[in-house]
Amino acid sequence: IKSFQSFRFSGWGVSVASKWPAEETKGLKALDDFLESLEQKDTTKRTHLASFLSPYLARGVISPRQVYYGIKSVGEEADADSFIRRICWRDYTYAATSLYPDITSGGVIRRGYEILEEGIPCSAEEKTKRLNAWKQGQTGFPLIDAGMRQLVAEGWMPQKVRLAVSTFLVEGLGVSWRDGMDHFAEFLVDYDQAINSNMWQNAGCVGLDPYYVGMNYKRRSYWDNDGSYVRRWCPELSRLPDKIEVPTSNGAKEIDTLYEPWSTPPDILESAGIKLGLDYPVRVCDDRKTRSDFFMMARKIRSEWPSSFIDDRKRDLVALGRDAGAESVGMFTPRAVHVKVPR
Repeated sequence: IKSFQSFRFSGWGVSVASKWPAEETKGLKALDDFLESLEQKDTTKRTHLASFLSPYLARGVISPRQVYYGIKSVGEEADADSFIRRICWRDYTYAATSLYPDITSGGVIRRGYEILEEGIPCSAEEKTKRLNAWKQGQTGFPLIDAGMRQLVAEGWMPQKVRLAVSTFLVEGLGVSWRDGMDHFAEFLVDYDQAINSNMWQNAGCVGLDPYYVGMNYKRRSYWDNDGSYVRRWCPELSRLPDKIEVPTSNGAKEIDTLYEPWSTPPDILESAGIKLGLDYPVRVCDDRKTRSDFFMMARKIRSEWPSSFIDDRKRDLVALGRDAGAESVGMFTPRAVHVKVPR
């Protein structure tokens, strides 16, 4: 993407429309292709990153029942459980929104973390710089940049990558989850208000089920094992080797050059035709420090809560609904906010 702004206002609609024709035949073809991929005996050829069905589901071109029964028809040997959970999670967000109807207009489910909504303390100029780098796919973190470039080009990205880019914005850049929620609402072709609100609240520690808070968004084996996703959307990095070993005082150290170009020796970068800061951006910030600051803030907030806010298993007590007499129950609470900062 040569220019985010010029692309956004000149070619965005055409690009998205060509990728996702709003036709039932196309939706059914996408479903058939997905089911066929689940039947592959060679697991390396299966569709692990995504099913490509969400735009058709979001617009009612195909139904969740069609997807569910289609997956069940493939047989128990298919690697389909994760996709069935995603279909169920879709309805789960609708149930959550019925309990907390104000979350689509700015309310939060899990109260007490309000100070985190502003992100980590830094200047407005720095925060704007980080947010814009994230939006433009110019953060210097390859998986994040790949996902954000795909979002602009196609109005979509795989579910796994959505988790990575949302976690990174909140924890790695220290920017408010609300900024990410608004950006997704503007660009997603499969935009669904309930799903988007719940996903971003989870990223910000204020949702009903923030299960991926503190996750390692640099663990390539989970996101993009062969590196093809990053190489497609960050072609300037395509010539980098997957891994190299460099000698250290403690023996050889393995570096994932594709996912961590900042750790890559200059000669390797040069042989791949890359000059950081020219061909590919330098990191917009030290994400490890920002994450440390973010979780220190979260733990400090919880340390100041009255005991009535936390149950005996160290879980946040969350009211089940907005009624004055709603029961409060202990809900899953990320270990990162009460045990230690993730690596």
